[in-house]
Amino acid sequence: MTRTLSRPAAGLILALLATAAANAQTPPQPPQDQVDALASLSRWVGEWEGDGRTGAGEGSRPFHVRQSVGSRLGGTLFVLEAHGTTVLAEGEDPVPIYDALSLLYWDSGAGGYRLATHTAAGRHGVVDLTVLEDGRLQWGFDTADGEVRFLDTIDGDRWTETGEVSTDGTTWTRFHSMELTRLGDD
Repeated sequence: MTRTLSRPAAGLILALLATAAANAQTPPQPPQDQVDALASLSRWVGEWEGDGRTGAGEGSRPFHVRQSVGSRLGGTLFVLEAHGTTVLAEGEDPVPIYDALSLLYWDSGAGGYRLATHTAAGRHGVVDLTVLEDGRLQWGFDTADGEVRFLDTIDGDRWTETGEVSTDGTTWTRFHSMELTRLGDD
């Protein structure tokens, strides 16, 4: 059985095809405000590796981490991948303790940076990331017991990060620190 299209339907299809063809010839341009915002953080892009310590007091533990930060989608998105390991007992092989994928982007509507993170342990969230006056990056989140904040500094080929926790928003206790060295560019 043969079906024919009505003239209005055929006209609509032709108009959609013509629009699609015109759009295919003109590549989409990324929003300039998003490109500019992430360009200001370009020092973060690259391959990084180093060591750190997490936990407090007797429960603290050293770790080794490798992080990759790449610019994607025309400079509108940074993709961060982090893989951390630790040795649980002397003489044992390192085991994974941290595996995460994060997306950093400029939210034009809100006028700020967003960091969306998902870990292999199933934890995930979207937080605000602030560039402080001295160029350091600060981000954090609330927990049932208080607040957690991280402070990241890129100084040439050195990336340091500290993590602190507070139960009252006034007194902060460090529970995390790491120092990474740039291995190369993305």
